Amino acid sequence: MSGDGGTPPVRAEFELPVWPRRLVAFVALHGRCSRTFVAGSLWPDGSDQAATDRLRALLWRVRHRHGALPPLLEISAESLALARNIVVDVDEFVVCANRLIRNSEEPDDAAVARVLAGAELLPGWYEEWTLIDRERLRQLRLGALEVLANRRLAQARHHEALQAALAATATEPLHESAHRAVARIYIDDGNLVEAVSHFEMFEGMLRRELDSRPSGKFVEMMQPYLHHTGAGPR
Repeated sequence: MSGDGGTPPVRAEFELPVWPRRLVAFVALHGRCSRTFVAGSLWPDGSDQAATDRLRALLWRVRHRHGALPPLLEISAESLALARNIVVDVDEFVVCANRLIRNSEEPDDAAVARVLAGAELLPGWYEEWTLIDRERLRQLRLGALEVLANRRLAQARHHEALQAALAATATEPLHESAHRAVARIYIDDGNLVEAVSHFEMFEGMLRRELDSRPSGKFVEMMQPYLHHTGAGPR
């Protein structure tokens, strides 16, 4: 996160204690929200009153025990929001990913780089709200990467197309359309052995993980090359 109050953004890193860190992360991901919603989301297992009391105590600690930290939250009697001069990297990623998915215009290099370099949200955090937001962003990145791969393939920019398609398979290893994109890029670039090898790798992974096979669409796409190389679906 960085400030943008009329001067060049300054990126400052500091370590928050565990619960203030979770509070700030939640508000950063969800925007302005009611204190009741925040309390119920951070402490879902107790009563509403217990959750409200815990939030009130946490906010007191943030105000009085961590006063040396930069002001990160706007706190009112009814709601919480991130301070207005804070920029959230997740928000920037969402803008870039949506720009790739929704716009037919050529994406700028910064948007492409941000989507390619996307990392897992809050690794090691397992609260329900974290898992939901992590999956939301993972699916958004997957969609943006597939769009980018197909666009670069249409432009015959095979290396960049392959980068995006392989990043999509790393994001979701069992997502077939991403693997089809990889194989299609290899075929379009004349690399038939690599295409067949990738198909067979995916076929084996599906068999081990799901006791399943690639779709008829994928098999039909690969059939001429499997026959050409002497391989075939098992």
